[in-house]
Amino acid sequence: MAETARIAICVPTFKRPVGLKRLLEGINEIDLPDPAPDVKIVIVDNDPDRGAAALIEELKPTLRFPVSYSHQTKRGISPSRNQALNDAGNVDWIVFIDDDERPEKNWLTELLRVQQEYQADVVQGPAEPIYDIDPPAWIVKGNFFRRPRFKTGHLLDRGSTRNILFRADLSHKLGAQFDLRLALLSGEDGLFFRNAYLSGFKIVWADEALVWEWIPEDRMIAKYLIRRQFATGCQDGVIGMTLFKPPKAQLRLIAKAAYRIVYGSLKACAGLILGKRVLVNGIQDIAHGVGRIVGMLGILPEQYRVTQGK
Repeated sequence: MAETARIAICVPTFKRPVGLKRLLEGINEIDLPDPAPDVKIVIVDNDPDRGAAALIEELKPTLRFPVSYSHQTKRGISPSRNQALNDAGNVDWIVFIDDDERPEKNWLTELLRVQQEYQADVVQGPAEPIYDIDPPAWIVKGNFFRRPRFKTGHLLDRGSTRNILFRADLSHKLGAQFDLRLALLSGEDGLFFRNAYLSGFKIVWADEALVWEWIPEDRMIAKYLIRRQFATGCQDGVIGMTLFKPPKAQLRLIAKAAYRIVYGSLKACAGLILGKRVLVNGIQDIAHGVGRIVGMLGILPEQYRVTQGK
């Protein structure tokens, strides 16, 4: 790493002024390593009404780091991420964090420390949920919003932009940006970093580089959880068909889809006795399996046509 690392913290945003303000206040409070990197914040607003512009102007005088604002007129997360890459300019490292998150103070320091220690091309950190209201007991027991965590240094074969640092020239080396087909489905980050792994780039987990993800009330329902798993299945179908050659990709995806559907059906039946947590989880497995097949066929639902949270 260069003596003074140049870092762009990139934040695509869409109609979440409360979350964006909370995130920027959190970035304002982060610690920096010694020597301190040059940090800037890159905001890309996907709201047709440019809803974040006034907030950015209001907060600019209070922010520690320089911030740029641009407006992406093409709807979707992929064009917004690609614009962020372009707006980042001449930097060494790109960081992505979502507009419904807030980092711990040691967040960036840990991402950089782990990168240096393990000489990684990509460093992934965890995102833990914070609920806007007390969640139903079945949500908590089922861990529906908790994701796997690993020991720092654990090697990964994929990544997610909810909390990640990567080499600024990675997109150039891959010859690819975030896939526009997935603009309103999501999964563009999964495809991008899966491609990076398959191309030989090193992805490492940094367990202490924690961010908190706000979960709004309208996500704490079975309908959302099932729909999300359907979309995840679609993403897996698209990624598999993009990165692996048929018929091998098709056979693998169909086998995995069939397993999820059968296993989920058995689990859902058990859930009729064991309760809502098991029932919903079983239906999620079915939805994921069906979604894989739908994604294979190139049918892409637009789950991000509507955004939850404020």
